[in-house]
Amino acid sequence: MKKHILFIASMLLISTACQDFVDIEPDYQEEISNGLVDIEDYEGATIGIVSAMRAGAYYGSTYGSLMEMMGEDLFETPESLGNSRAMTDWIYTSATGTVSNSWLQIYQVILRANTVIVGIDDIEEDVAGRKNRLKAQALALRAFAHFDLLRAYGQSYDRNSTELGVPIKTDIEISLPERATVAEVYDQVYADINEAMTLFDNMDVDDTDIAKTFFSKLATQALAARVSLYAGLDAEAVSYATSVIDDSRTGLVSNNNYPLLWAQPKADGTTLASEVIFEIAFTFGQDTRIGSPVYFVPNNRVAFRPSSIWLDLFGATPADDARYNSYVRADSRRGGAIIPSKYEANDGFLSFKALRLSEMYLIRAEAYANQGSSALASTDLNTLRAARITGYTNESLTGTALMNAIKVERRKELFMEGHRWFDIRRFGDGITRGPDFAAPAVTQSIPAGNFRFVWPIPQDEIDANPNMADQQNPNY
Repeated sequence: MKKHILFIASMLLISTACQDFVDIEPDYQEEISNGLVDIEDYEGATIGIVSAMRAGAYYGSTYGSLMEMMGEDLFETPESLGNSRAMTDWIYTSATGTVSNSWLQIYQVILRANTVIVGIDDIEEDVAGRKNRLKAQALALRAFAHFDLLRAYGQSYDRNSTELGVPIKTDIEISLPERATVAEVYDQVYADINEAMTLFDNMDVDDTDIAKTFFSKLATQALAARVSLYAGLDAEAVSYATSVIDDSRTGLVSNNNYPLLWAQPKADGTTLASEVIFEIAFTFGQDTRIGSPVYFVPNNRVAFRPSSIWLDLFGATPADDARYNSYVRADSRRGGAIIPSKYEANDGFLSFKALRLSEMYLIRAEAYANQGSSALASTDLNTLRAARITGYTNESLTGTALMNAIKVERRKELFMEGHRWFDIRRFGDGITRGPDFAAPAVTQSIPAGNFRFVWPIPQDEIDANPNMADQQNPNY
């Protein structure tokens, strides 16, 4: 059996560089170590897991605004430099940079999580509660990352699917794993979630004392709600979402305060914290601006604008909806054209709200609807709308009308938060773009079930791993 030599220094934990390893057959194999010595090292390494999520190839862009750019709610303007056109015109291949970079960056997050998980129990210091907290955070973030990989590259979202998912990594060894089945990926994600929640119950601080920029038990429950909805486990989705909604720390902010949520770098320490469950903080001089592929604030380049299809979702009096003025504005420099402003504040350096309370209401409403509990679903939908729309009148919806309303509300509420592309696939819909879409965009529609809704496995990965040589997604 082939062996690999691996030297891991502690600097590898904070490096985002990717290196090629030569496959050789040595006379011996050096023991692999994560390079961490004491609890302070593990504390820093846990912070490093979240910092890797800020990369442009992950929540800095790809798993944020790009998912809207690939749909029908944002259209490309002549100001665009065309950097994302392979993705937005659905002509990407297994060699496309975004496809490869996202894969590598998410596995970098998993590697960082694994460096904490595999070694922290061996610390001899008497800090059991602190170890539990750090290990729980690493487990939850590993689940988060594996699930995000599954969303983009997995062949199915069904909980028990035997179709191909993604490789599972739970160690820091150099290895060549094949793609696990979708069901096996879910098994790992739920195992990590469940272990994390147990450890969070026995940590050194109260869950309420964990900042929103770190994972908590509350955030883990929110993640479980999202995973369960994708998996088609509606009862579980309702249960997890309810745990978050009923928690005393959470609450929908008022119509008047909602715009402030998108004007401050972080929600921690503000009256807006009840709306945010987990946020990824971006900082000046270190990170990208999370909305920059759409609107790059420093040079006033608006590469994408909200489409008429999305604007029409707000009806005849859009200003009544707090989300409209929070997400877009009329630009006098462009003759009053509507441009995206959601991430404009603070020169574009804002936190990315990766898990929010409003999503929990939408998850529970959809799961209730799937179970045939229309009244409960309508109640959740009405609760969210009343918190966002001035003068809102409750509705009682059923059947197709109810599900369509939930879809619309997700598009309005979660705009540019990384959900739209996955929602289109999850609902089994296609895309038909509106009249705004013209040159430089080329492709205007994609049918439901098209193979493009599943991203290709990066060609470099296929070439380097013989166990995945025949595991490319169809038609790539």
